[in-house]
Amino acid sequence: MKLECDVLVVGAGPGGSGAAKAAAEQGLKTICIDKKPVIGMPVECGEAVGQSLPKEFNINIAPEAISMKHDGTVFYANQKVKIDNCTDVWKSMSVNRHLLDKSFASEAVKSGAKLIVDAEFIDAEVDNGQVLSLTVSHRNNNLIVIPKVVVAADGVKSKMAELLGRRSFKDIEIGTVAGYEMVNVDLAEPTKIQMFFEDMCGMGYGYIIPKSKNSANIGLGSLGIKQTPWKVFDEFLEEHPIVAPQAKNASIIEVKTGQAPISGPLSAPVIGNTLFVGDAAGQNLSHVGEGAVPSQICGRIAGSVAAESIKSNNSSHLNEYPTIIKETIGPLFNHCDRVREKIIEIWTSSLPTEKRYLIGSILVSEIIPPELTKLLSNFEKIDDDKIIEEVSEFIKSQKLEADINKV
Repeated sequence: MKLECDVLVVGAGPGGSGAAKAAAEQGLKTICIDKKPVIGMPVECGEAVGQSLPKEFNINIAPEAISMKHDGTVFYANQKVKIDNCTDVWKSMSVNRHLLDKSFASEAVKSGAKLIVDAEFIDAEVDNGQVLSLTVSHRNNNLIVIPKVVVAADGVKSKMAELLGRRSFKDIEIGTVAGYEMVNVDLAEPTKIQMFFEDMCGMGYGYIIPKSKNSANIGLGSLGIKQTPWKVFDEFLEEHPIVAPQAKNASIIEVKTGQAPISGPLSAPVIGNTLFVGDAAGQNLSHVGEGAVPSQICGRIAGSVAAESIKSNNSSHLNEYPTIIKETIGPLFNHCDRVREKIIEIWTSSLPTEKRYLIGSILVSEIIPPELTKLLSNFEKIDDDKIIEEVSEFIKSQKLEADINKV
Protein backbone atom coordinates (compact mmCIF):
# COMPACT_ATOMS: atom_id res chain seq x y z
CA MET A 1 0.00 0.00 0.00
CA LYS A 2 1.34 3.44 -0.93
CA LEU A 3 0.60 6.68 0.90
CA GLU A 4 1.62 10.14 -0.26
CA CYS A 5 1.80 13.09 2.09
CA ASP A 6 3.33 16.50 2.52
CA VAL A 7 4.93 15.77 5.90
CA LEU A 8 5.74 12.43 7.48
CA VAL A 9 6.58 12.55 11.18
CA VAL A 10 8.43 9.52 12.56
CA GLY A 11 7.69 9.25 16.27
CA ALA A 12 4.66 10.52 18.20
CA GLY A 13 6.36 11.65 21.38
CA PRO A 14 6.11 15.32 22.41
CA GLY A 15 8.43 16.49 19.61
CA GLY A 16 6.77 14.48 16.85
CA SER A 17 3.27 15.42 17.96
CA GLY A 18 4.28 19.09 18.10
CA ALA A 19 5.57 18.89 14.53
CA ALA A 20 2.46 17.06 13.29
CA LYS A 21 0.18 19.59 14.95
CA ALA A 22 2.00 22.61 13.49
CA ALA A 23 2.17 21.15 9.98
CA ALA A 24 -1.49 20.06 9.98
CA GLU A 25 -2.62 23.46 11.23
CA GLN A 26 -1.11 24.93 8.05
CA GLY A 27 -3.33 22.67 5.95
CA LEU A 28 -0.63 20.16 5.00
CA LYS A 29 -1.40 16.49 4.53
CA THR A 30 0.44 15.16 7.58
CA ILE A 31 1.02 11.59 8.69
CA CYS A 32 2.55 10.76 12.08
CA ILE A 33 3.67 7.19 12.82
CA ASP A 34 4.80 5.60 16.07
CA LYS A 35 6.17 2.10 16.57
CA LYS A 36 4.50 1.75 19.97
CA PRO A 37 0.97 0.31 20.12
CA VAL A 38 0.15 2.74 22.93
CA ILE A 39 1.31 6.36 22.82
CA GLY A 40 3.51 7.30 25.78
CA MET A 41 4.07 3.76 27.01
CA PRO A 42 6.21 2.48 28.54
CA VAL A 43 7.23 5.50 30.59
CA GLU A 44 11.00 5.96 30.34
CA CYS A 45 11.72 8.99 32.56
CA GLY A 46 11.10 10.62 35.93
CA GLU A 47 8.07 12.53 34.58
CA ALA A 48 8.98 16.01 35.83
CA VAL A 49 8.59 19.18 33.78
CA GLY A 50 9.23 22.78 34.75
CA GLN A 51 6.29 25.09 35.43
CA SER A 52 7.71 28.17 33.70
CA LEU A 53 8.66 26.89 30.21
CA PRO A 54 5.14 25.80 29.11
CA LYS A 55 3.81 29.22 30.08
CA GLU A 56 6.58 31.04 28.20
CA PHE A 57 5.98 29.10 24.97
CA ASN A 58 2.21 28.62 25.27
CA ILE A 59 2.41 24.83 25.58
CA ASN A 60 -0.77 23.37 27.02
CA ILE A 61 -0.15 20.78 29.73
CA ALA A 62 -3.45 18.90 29.95
CA PRO A 63 -4.83 19.17 33.51
CA GLU A 64 -5.55 15.44 33.60
CA ALA A 65 -1.85 14.76 32.94
CA ILE A 66 -0.64 16.74 35.98
CA SER A 67 -0.08 14.63 39.09
CA MET A 68 1.05 17.47 41.36
CA LYS A 69 2.96 20.73 41.39
CA HIS A 70 6.25 21.18 43.27
CA ASP A 71 7.30 24.23 45.29
CA GLY A 72 11.00 23.83 44.51
CA THR A 73 13.89 21.39 44.45
CA VAL A 74 16.27 20.15 47.15
CA PHE A 75 19.83 19.15 46.19
CA TYR A 76 21.88 16.90 48.47
CA ALA A 77 25.66 16.75 48.09
CA ASN A 78 27.54 13.83 49.66
CA GLN A 79 24.71 13.37 52.21
CA LYS A 80 26.23 16.36 54.02
CA VAL A 81 25.10 19.57 52.32
CA LYS A 82 21.54 20.55 51.40
CA ILE A 83 20.64 23.24 48.86
CA ASP A 84 17.00 24.32 48.78
CA ASN A 85 16.07 26.21 45.60
CA CYS A 86 12.53 27.60 45.35
CA THR A 87 13.19 30.05 42.51
CA ASP A 88 10.83 29.81 39.53
CA VAL A 89 13.30 27.85 37.40
CA TRP A 90 13.21 24.96 39.89
CA LYS A 91 9.46 24.92 40.50
CA SER A 92 8.14 21.97 38.55
CA MET A 93 5.31 19.50 38.24
CA SER A 94 5.12 15.75 38.03
CA VAL A 95 3.09 14.50 35.12
CA ASN A 96 1.69 11.25 33.86
CA ARG A 97 3.75 10.95 30.66
CA HIS A 98 1.35 8.44 29.16
CA LEU A 99 -1.50 10.95 29.47
CA LEU A 100 0.70 13.92 28.52
CA ASP A 101 1.98 12.26 25.34
CA LYS A 102 -1.56 11.13 24.45
CA SER A 103 -2.83 14.68 24.91
CA PHE A 104 -0.10 16.07 22.61
CA ALA A 105 -0.90 13.40 19.99
CA SER A 106 -4.63 14.16 20.29
CA GLU A 107 -3.93 17.85 19.64
CA ALA A 108 -2.13 16.85 16.42
CA VAL A 109 -5.05 14.68 15.31
CA LYS A 110 -7.58 17.42 16.10
CA SER A 111 -5.49 19.75 13.93
CA GLY A 112 -5.85 17.36 10.99
CA ALA A 113 -2.86 14.99 11.22
CA LYS A 114 -3.33 11.27 10.57
CA LEU A 115 -1.85 9.17 13.40
CA ILE A 116 -0.82 5.55 12.83
CA VAL A 117 0.34 3.60 15.89
CA ASP A 118 2.01 0.19 15.94
CA ALA A 119 3.81 1.39 12.80
CA GLU A 120 7.59 1.03 12.70
CA PHE A 121 9.82 2.74 10.17
CA ILE A 122 12.16 0.03 8.90
CA ASP A 123 13.87 1.44 5.79
CA ALA A 124 14.07 4.40 3.46
CA GLU A 125 14.96 5.14 -0.12
CA VAL A 126 17.47 7.96 -0.04
CA ASP A 127 19.05 9.84 -2.94
CA ASN A 128 21.78 12.39 -2.26
CA GLY A 129 20.46 13.08 1.25
CA GLN A 130 16.84 13.37 0.13
CA VAL A 131 14.39 10.84 1.56
CA LEU A 132 12.22 9.71 -1.35
CA SER A 133 10.13 7.08 0.43
CA LEU A 134 9.93 5.14 3.66
CA THR A 135 8.94 1.55 4.30
CA VAL A 136 6.78 1.22 7.40
CA SER A 137 5.84 -2.10 9.02
CA HIS A 138 2.26 -2.00 10.25
CA ARG A 139 0.40 -5.08 11.49
CA ASN A 140 2.14 -7.61 9.26
CA ASN A 141 1.92 -5.31 6.25
CA ASN A 142 4.39 -2.90 4.71
CA LEU A 143 3.32 0.63 3.90
CA ILE A 144 5.29 2.73 1.42
CA VAL A 145 5.06 6.39 2.43
CA ILE A 146 6.15 9.08 -0.04
CA PRO A 147 6.64 12.42 1.76
CA LYS A 148 7.87 15.82 0.68
CA VAL A 149 9.41 16.50 4.09
CA VAL A 150 10.31 14.10 6.92
CA VAL A 151 10.43 15.04 10.60
CA ALA A 152 12.59 12.50 12.45
CA ALA A 153 11.45 12.39 16.07
CA ASP A 154 12.51 8.78 16.55
CA GLY A 155 14.51 9.08 19.74
CA VAL A 156 18.07 8.90 21.02
CA LYS A 157 18.83 5.82 18.86
CA SER A 158 17.35 7.48 15.74
CA LYS A 159 17.22 5.08 12.80
CA MET A 160 16.72 8.00 10.44
CA ALA A 161 19.95 9.61 11.69
CA GLU A 162 21.77 6.35 11.07
CA LEU A 163 20.44 6.03 7.51
CA LEU A 164 21.34 9.63 6.65
CA GLY A 165 24.83 9.36 8.11
CA ARG A 166 24.44 11.85 10.92
CA ARG A 167 26.75 11.07 13.84
CA SER A 168 25.31 9.08 16.72
CA PHE A 169 25.49 10.15 20.35
CA LYS A 170 28.64 9.20 22.24
CA ASP A 171 28.29 7.13 25.41
CA ILE A 172 29.20 10.12 27.59
CA GLU A 173 26.36 12.05 25.92
CA ILE A 174 23.66 9.55 26.95
CA GLY A 175 22.02 9.31 30.35
CA THR A 176 20.58 5.94 31.34
CA VAL A 177 17.82 5.83 33.97
CA ALA A 178 16.80 3.07 36.37
CA GLY A 179 13.64 3.97 38.24
CA TYR A 180 10.43 2.91 39.92
CA GLU A 181 7.11 4.52 40.62
CA MET A 182 6.47 3.66 44.27
CA VAL A 183 3.51 4.03 46.61
CA ASN A 184 3.42 4.32 50.42
CA VAL A 185 6.52 6.51 50.31
CA ASP A 186 7.23 8.47 53.51
CA LEU A 187 8.32 11.66 51.78
CA ALA A 188 10.70 13.93 53.68
CA GLU A 189 9.91 16.72 51.20
CA PRO A 190 6.29 16.12 50.08
CA THR A 191 6.11 19.15 47.80
CA LYS A 192 9.66 19.27 46.42
CA ILE A 193 11.85 17.21 44.15
CA GLN A 194 14.94 15.77 45.84
CA MET A 195 18.17 15.27 43.87
CA PHE A 196 21.28 13.48 45.12
CA PHE A 197 24.91 13.98 44.05
CA GLU A 198 27.62 11.74 45.46
CA ASP A 199 29.95 8.86 44.76
CA MET A 200 27.12 6.31 45.00
CA CYS A 201 25.37 8.01 42.07
CA GLY A 202 28.52 8.37 39.95
CA MET A 203 28.39 10.77 36.98
CA GLY A 204 24.70 11.49 37.31
CA TYR A 205 22.18 11.91 40.09
CA GLY A 206 19.54 10.15 42.12
CA TYR A 207 16.06 11.61 42.44
CA ILE A 208 12.77 11.46 44.28
CA ILE A 209 9.96 13.14 42.37
CA PRO A 210 6.66 13.27 44.33
CA LYS A 211 3.53 12.32 42.40
CA SER A 212 1.21 12.62 45.41
CA LYS A 213 1.56 13.01 49.16
CA ASN A 214 2.66 9.37 49.48
CA SER A 215 3.85 8.28 46.02
CA ALA A 216 6.89 9.19 43.95
CA ASN A 217 9.13 8.31 41.06
CA ILE A 218 12.47 7.29 42.58
CA GLY A 219 15.39 6.73 40.26
CA LEU A 220 19.02 7.03 39.35
CA GLY A 221 20.39 8.47 36.11
CA SER A 222 24.00 7.91 35.06
CA LEU A 223 26.14 9.15 32.18
CA GLY A 224 28.34 7.09 29.91
CA ILE A 225 27.20 3.58 30.85
CA LYS A 226 25.96 0.85 28.52
CA GLN A 227 23.65 -1.00 30.90
CA THR A 228 20.82 0.14 33.15
CA PRO A 229 22.37 0.63 36.63
CA TRP A 230 19.97 -1.66 38.53
CA LYS A 231 22.48 -2.91 41.11
CA VAL A 232 23.65 0.57 42.06
CA PHE A 233 20.07 1.84 42.08
CA ASP A 234 18.89 -0.89 44.45
CA GLU A 235 21.77 -0.04 46.81
CA PHE A 236 20.78 3.63 46.56
CA LEU A 237 17.18 2.72 47.41
CA GLU A 238 17.96 0.35 50.27
CA GLU A 239 21.11 1.80 51.87
CA HIS A 240 21.17 5.56 51.28
CA PRO A 241 20.67 7.24 54.68
CA ILE A 242 18.33 9.90 53.29
CA VAL A 243 16.51 7.82 50.67
CA ALA A 244 16.11 4.47 52.43
CA PRO A 245 13.94 5.76 55.34
CA GLN A 246 11.56 7.29 52.80
CA ALA A 247 11.30 4.10 50.72
CA LYS A 248 11.56 1.34 53.34
CA ASN A 249 7.78 0.67 53.49
CA ALA A 250 7.08 1.52 49.87
CA SER A 251 6.07 -0.83 47.06
CA ILE A 252 6.89 -0.71 43.36
CA ILE A 253 3.92 -0.30 41.03
CA GLU A 254 5.80 0.47 37.80
CA VAL A 255 9.32 0.16 36.43
CA LYS A 256 10.48 3.23 34.51
CA THR A 257 13.74 2.99 32.60
CA GLY A 258 15.10 4.61 29.47
CA GLN A 259 17.79 6.74 27.88
CA ALA A 260 18.07 10.41 26.98
CA PRO A 261 20.77 12.46 25.28
CA ILE A 262 22.65 14.79 27.62
CA SER A 263 24.62 16.41 24.83
CA GLY A 264 22.72 19.56 24.12
CA PRO A 265 21.40 20.10 20.59
CA LEU A 266 23.51 18.38 17.95
CA SER A 267 24.72 20.25 14.90
CA ALA A 268 23.08 19.50 11.53
CA PRO A 269 19.43 19.18 12.62
CA VAL A 270 18.60 19.39 8.89
CA ILE A 271 19.80 16.85 6.33
CA GLY A 272 18.24 17.13 2.89
CA ASN A 273 14.46 17.12 3.37
CA THR A 274 14.64 15.74 6.93
CA LEU A 275 14.35 17.77 10.14
CA PHE A 276 15.46 16.15 13.41
CA VAL A 277 13.42 16.83 16.54
CA GLY A 278 13.46 15.97 20.24
CA ASP A 279 15.84 13.32 21.59
CA ALA A 280 16.92 12.54 18.01
CA ALA A 281 18.36 16.06 17.93
CA GLY A 282 19.47 16.36 21.57
CA GLN A 283 16.84 19.02 22.22
CA ASN A 284 16.53 18.93 25.98
CA LEU A 285 17.77 20.77 29.05
CA SER A 286 21.09 19.01 28.93
CA HIS A 287 22.22 19.45 32.55
CA VAL A 288 19.20 17.52 33.84
CA GLY A 289 17.78 15.75 30.78
CA GLU A 290 14.30 17.30 30.80
CA GLY A 291 13.00 16.95 27.26
CA ALA A 292 9.20 16.76 26.96
CA VAL A 293 8.44 20.48 26.74
CA PRO A 294 11.61 21.53 24.84
CA SER A 295 10.89 18.77 22.30
CA GLN A 296 7.31 19.96 21.86
CA ILE A 297 8.56 23.52 21.30
CA CYS A 298 11.13 22.44 18.71
CA GLY A 299 8.63 20.10 17.07
CA ARG A 300 6.21 22.96 16.53
CA ILE A 301 9.00 24.99 14.98
CA ALA A 302 9.92 22.09 12.69
CA GLY A 303 6.31 21.60 11.59
CA SER A 304 5.90 25.29 10.83
CA VAL A 305 9.16 25.42 8.87
CA ALA A 306 8.16 22.32 6.88
CA ALA A 307 4.80 23.91 6.07
CA GLU A 308 6.36 27.14 4.88
CA SER A 309 8.88 25.25 2.76
CA ILE A 310 6.19 23.19 1.03
CA LYS A 311 3.70 26.01 0.57
CA SER A 312 6.37 28.28 -0.93
CA ASN A 313 7.87 25.42 -2.97
CA ASN A 314 11.24 26.42 -1.54
CA SER A 315 13.16 23.54 0.02
CA SER A 316 15.97 25.86 1.13
CA HIS A 317 13.57 27.28 3.72
CA LEU A 318 14.13 24.10 5.74
CA ASN A 319 17.53 25.52 6.65
CA GLU A 320 15.74 28.21 8.68
CA TYR A 321 14.87 25.55 11.27
CA PRO A 322 18.09 25.80 13.36
CA THR A 323 18.04 29.60 13.04
CA ILE A 324 14.54 29.87 14.50
CA ILE A 325 15.46 27.49 17.33
CA LYS A 326 18.53 29.60 18.05
CA GLU A 327 16.40 32.75 18.24
CA THR A 328 13.67 31.26 20.47
CA ILE A 329 14.60 28.45 22.87
CA GLY A 330 18.27 28.62 21.84
CA PRO A 331 19.42 30.86 24.73
CA LEU A 332 18.02 28.36 27.24
CA PHE A 333 19.74 25.46 25.46
CA ASN A 334 23.00 27.41 25.48
CA HIS A 335 22.72 28.13 29.21
CA CYS A 336 22.03 24.47 30.00
CA ASP A 337 24.97 23.40 27.82
CA ARG A 338 27.33 25.74 29.69
CA VAL A 339 26.14 24.32 33.01
CA ARG A 340 26.54 20.75 31.75
CA GLU A 341 30.02 21.36 30.35
CA LYS A 342 31.21 22.91 33.61
CA ILE A 343 29.72 20.05 35.64
CA ILE A 344 31.47 17.43 33.49
CA GLU A 345 34.71 19.42 33.75
CA ILE A 346 34.43 19.31 37.54
CA TRP A 347 33.30 15.66 37.70
CA THR A 348 36.20 14.49 35.53
CA SER A 349 38.82 16.63 37.31
CA SER A 350 41.42 15.47 39.82
CA LEU A 351 39.62 17.18 42.70
CA PRO A 352 38.77 15.05 45.75
CA THR A 353 35.57 13.06 45.18
CA GLU A 354 33.37 14.89 47.68
CA LYS A 355 34.58 18.26 46.42
CA ARG A 356 33.59 17.31 42.86
CA TYR A 357 30.06 16.39 43.86
CA LEU A 358 29.56 19.42 46.09
CA ILE A 359 30.59 21.88 43.37
CA GLY A 360 28.62 19.86 40.81
CA SER A 361 25.44 20.06 42.89
CA ILE A 362 25.85 23.83 43.27
CA LEU A 363 26.15 24.11 39.48
CA VAL A 364 23.11 21.91 38.79
CA SER A 365 21.05 23.96 41.24
CA GLU A 366 21.87 27.01 39.06
CA ILE A 367 22.48 29.20 42.10
CA ILE A 368 26.02 29.93 40.94
CA PRO A 369 26.23 30.50 37.15
CA PRO A 370 29.04 28.63 35.33
CA GLU A 371 30.35 31.96 34.05
CA LEU A 372 31.52 32.90 37.57
CA THR A 373 34.74 30.99 37.04
CA LYS A 374 36.72 32.90 39.67
CA LEU A 375 34.21 32.06 42.40
CA LEU A 376 33.98 28.42 41.30
CA SER A 377 37.77 28.12 41.17
CA ASN A 378 37.94 29.44 44.71
CA PHE A 379 35.57 26.66 45.82
CA GLU A 380 38.22 24.16 44.77
CA LYS A 381 40.61 25.57 47.38
CA ILE A 382 38.41 26.02 50.46
CA ASP A 383 36.58 23.64 52.82
CA ASP A 384 32.85 22.84 52.85
CA ASP A 385 32.02 25.30 55.63
CA LYS A 386 33.60 28.16 53.70
CA ILE A 387 31.86 27.11 50.48
CA ILE A 388 28.49 27.12 52.30
CA GLU A 389 29.28 30.56 53.69
CA GLU A 390 30.19 32.01 50.29
CA VAL A 391 27.18 30.48 48.54
CA SER A 392 24.92 31.84 51.30
CA GLU A 393 26.38 35.31 50.79
CA PHE A 394 25.79 35.04 47.05
CA ILE A 395 22.17 33.95 47.60
CA LYS A 396 21.58 36.96 49.82
CA SER A 397 23.27 39.36 47.40
CA GLN A 398 21.08 38.13 44.53
CA LYS A 399 17.94 37.96 46.73
CA LEU A 400 17.28 34.39 45.61
CA GLU A 401 14.54 32.24 47.11
CA ALA A 402 17.08 29.62 48.09
CA ASP A 403 19.22 28.39 50.97
CA ILE A 404 22.25 26.17 51.67
CA ASN A 405 23.05 24.37 54.91
CA LYS A 406 24.68 21.29 56.34
CA VAL A 407 22.38 18.29 56.60
